[in-house]
Amino acid sequence: MKNKWLISVIGCAATLFGGIATMVSNWAEERKTEELINTKIKEAFAERDEKESDEDNGS
Repeated sequence: MKNKWLISVIGCAATLFGGIATMVSNWAEERKTEELINTKIKEAFAERDEKESDEDNGS
């Protein structure tokens, strides 16, 4: 009887820790994706500003 209880507790704990690990992993992946998006946006704005500056100086 004691072994069944122990196995149930271990199973529930493993499920809980697995769920938490998944949530943390997803959170970290979202932060990485957001950082990549922000970097690409900044690069695109810088490129656009550079082109506009070149066009203003060339005219």
